[in-house]
Amino acid sequence: AVDGLPTADAQDVMEICGGESGVSTLSLRRKLRVGQNFDLRCGFNLTNPHHQQLLLQYVSKHKPLFVVMGPPCTAFSSWSHYNRVQHERAWLQALADGTTIANLCAHIAQLQIKNGCHFILENPRGSELFNLPQMVTLFSSGQVLTISFPQCALGLISPEGDAILKWTTLW
Repeated sequence: AVDGLPTADAQDVMEICGGESGVSTLSLRRKLRVGQNFDLRCGFNLTNPHHQQLLLQYVSKHKPLFVVMGPPCTAFSSWSHYNRVQHERAWLQALADGTTIANLCAHIAQLQIKNGCHFILENPRGSELFNLPQMVTLFSSGQVLTISFPQCALGLISPEGDAILKWTTLW
């Protein structure tokens, strides 16, 4: 930035593990400068060290104001207790992959804080992801605020039209 003005490469928002790019789509409608979505659906496997490096280089170059992250909760949510017993091998792989991606997200969040920028990290309320050492360190920095809410309050409904009480936590 020169004199507080963003560089030509600066972006308002980008996604990590953004799935079908819902945040990016909404941001484009609001005329925001939108960056890449680093998600498996977009060809980025964030358990791959090369793709991790591409992400870090991208964030360094484009300096997004907001990074929106939704790391996979497969190994960390309450349902994972079932998989630990019934499908242990698959759960262990999900745990390894999930931990790798969660640690990368924690690193990106720390970079955002260091650069005076922002992040949003989403996972189900009570997710064990928030207990990972890197996440505990991030939260204990005093720079992270948290909120939990039921998604039915935002209009989440089942295909049958019933409200879904899905508690979510944002950092």
